Amino acid sequence: MNNRKRSFIVLAISFFLFSFFMSLMLNINHWENKLKESYFLTVELKGNVNEERANILENKLLKENEVRGVRYMTKDESFRNLQRELGIVIPKSDNALPNSLIIYFNNTNDIDKIQNFLEPEDSIKEIFVDSDFITMVESRIEVLKAINYIVLGITGAIGIMIYFAFKGFVDGEFYRLTLLNPNSNRNHIRAQNVNVLPFTGASLVGTLVFLNLYSFLREIILNYVPRLYLLTGNELLLTTFLILIGYNLFIWFTPMVLNRREK
Repeated sequence: MNNRKRSFIVLAISFFLFSFFMSLMLNINHWENKLKESYFLTVELKGNVNEERANILENKLLKENEVRGVRYMTKDESFRNLQRELGIVIPKSDNALPNSLIIYFNNTNDIDKIQNFLEPEDSIKEIFVDSDFITMVESRIEVLKAINYIVLGITGAIGIMIYFAFKGFVDGEFYRLTLLNPNSNRNHIRAQNVNVLPFTGASLVGTLVFLNLYSFLREIILNYVPRLYLLTGNELLLTTFLILIGYNLFIWFTPMVLNRREK
């Protein structure tokens, strides 16, 4: 196998690995955002507050920057949820639960601001914040952040490895074509550009092979773990190719390539 084919294969495999860790990083970021979206507090409404009055309060809340969303929950729905959690059947006539609003917020710093906003409202009976749930979410987010730092480091290391591997191939090809045949003008012209296009080709091949394999394996994984949310191949596509284009532009205009063209 000649040097050019070997360099192409090495770069394609490297970009396959680069795409793998980048997709893992993007999925972890997505899981982290999904966890942040699960922050909520419950507002119990007074018995004389009907759905119309609840909607007025809901619209006021949605104008606040700290509030990401609001959902009105009837006492019947709350009663069904309670029975499901307890695993027992309770007569509907014993339902003493009030109607309520579920308020979703962006981060834990917003809790006090939302509570201060709600305090003057006379339609509110009580505000509940599930501190155990919030602590659990925060701990999971911290774990995901730690994992993401590790994955980011590996992704960056692979990116650097690709650069130096390519630099080695560029140097080797340049010296092979020019020093061994110093009087060949044709070889000198080939040496100026011979490595750049194969690099771009290898980056495309490695990335496309990974994305196709990712979409295939994603379906298999979701069959066994249906509740696991994985980004689709199409959702990864845009970010992946933007990074790929940026990396290729960097290589095309990096000094190690431009200097060859000037010699």
